[in-house]
Amino acid sequence: MNPTLLLVDLQGDFLATPGLAPGPASVVQRSEALLAGSRAAGAQIVHVWTSVARDDDRRMAHWQREGRWSCEVGTPGHAPPPALEPRPGEPIVHKSGFNPFATGELDRLLEAARPDPLVVAGVHLHGCVRQAVLEAYERHRLRVWVAQDATSSNDPVHA
Repeated sequence: MNPTLLLVDLQGDFLATPGLAPGPASVVQRSEALLAGSRAAGAQIVHVWTSVARDDDRRMAHWQREGRWSCEVGTPGHAPPPALEPRPGEPIVHKSGFNPFATGELDRLLEAARPDPLVVAGVHLHGCVRQAVLEAYERHRLRVWVAQDATSSNDPVHA
């Protein structure tokens, strides 16, 4: 086995989303345990963050329509909780929409690592986590595991 852990959007603004199930404290605690175990096992860790900036507005169309500024670079909401902060050498893939593969950076990391399995955790299962899982499977034919107890959603169909 050659596991890689992909942590998706475990950032302050997303963790503050009303109605997350499991709740933010639980998903952070479970993600922290998963991260610690993955690090101890020598797995590659990749952090995926939504990152938007006012000087280069690439927010999703619905955020623009709503005037929403979530996960703005340099704000507390952009950062993960301290327990989930990347360590030196753990790459951060930045995205502005749902797809963590949009820039090609995640493709390059996974091609180099050839993970088996790719373990995915994060926020929101119905959006960015789902997009990451489907793209990883389709683009790279990876065996993908979703860490259900370390993944959260505010969509009642997927919670």
